Amino acid sequence: SGLIISFIIILLYIRKDAILFFKKIKIVSSDTIKKALIFSAPLIPASIAGWIITSADRYMINYLTNQTLTGIYSLSYSLVVLILSFSMIISDVLHPYVSHAWSNKKGHQIFFNAMLKYNLIIILPASVGLFVLREQIITLISGTKYLPGSTAIAILVLFPFFAFLIDLYSKNLTLRDKT
Repeated sequence: SGLIISFIIILLYIRKDAILFFKKIKIVSSDTIKKALIFSAPLIPASIAGWIITSADRYMINYLTNQTLTGIYSLSYSLVVLILSFSMIISDVLHPYVSHAWSNKKGHQIFFNAMLKYNLIIILPASVGLFVLREQIITLISGTKYLPGSTAIAILVLFPFFAFLIDLYSKNLTLRDKT
């Protein structure tokens, strides 16, 4: 019910913007639509492949072992992805500024450097902290029966760093119109 109330509040809040948006839309040129489809076509399989890669591990663990081990792994994976989620907030906030600076052909390097620096400020200490305190964090959150997941955390702890680098690289390629 909270989700429904939130959705209604958001609809009421953006109602004026949505009405203005649809009133100001004229006819979109077919060249613009064609260019957008050509640009986004390679992104669709990449997005599907990313989803398969991030979900396949749990399906395989469940298929090869049992639900208990899948649950233990899912907890470890969720803790590691939490680090990535916080760092992606910074990337998502800075991305419009990078795009604007890129369009103006000045200052985009500063924003890319800021994105790199602030994400590393989050990812590196959080990853080291999670690695060092993984057993205590698992025990605190879920209890001792999930402690076997500390091994998975030790392996997965590098994931936020590499996922951020992939995101930074893909944003750079997107700005260069190279999908």
